[in-house]
Amino acid sequence: YVVWNVFAAPELSLQAKTWCLWMVGCVSYRGYYEQREAEELAVELREQGYDTYVAGVPAYSTLGYFDDPLLNTFLRFGTPEVARIIFHELAHQQLFVKDDSLFNESFATAVENEGMRRWLAANAAPEQRAVFETQRARKAAFAALMQAYREKFR
Repeated sequence: YVVWNVFAAPELSLQAKTWCLWMVGCVSYRGYYEQREAEELAVELREQGYDTYVAGVPAYSTLGYFDDPLLNTFLRFGTPEVARIIFHELAHQQLFVKDDSLFNESFATAVENEGMRRWLAANAAPEQRAVFETQRARKAAFAALMQAYREKFR
């Protein structure tokens, strides 16, 4: 992975810890280029009572400040996955709202989904389109399940 993000929330909470940076405002993750550094922060946060998760990230956007290259981390993915990543990251270049990670990721995911739908319609075999739709339905079902439990445990 090119970046390792650390996510944290107080134990048994769904309210993410945020980190504030001058260029992007407050975000619900902290990124590192070295996995070891991300894991070290996760240990520190767990010692402070946070639940943590460290995730490898295959791409990132500089939000239009610089030209974002296609990275070698893309090489392990097939063409549809590379297209998905590109749609997502280009969306961040077009619109980014400081202090609103939820909106930014939701917007980029919506652009990604619509871009993929159109790209697959023009470039993919019916089986690839079916795989994409199945994956999208599973993600939506999982998100709905998590939202239902979030409401239940409030």
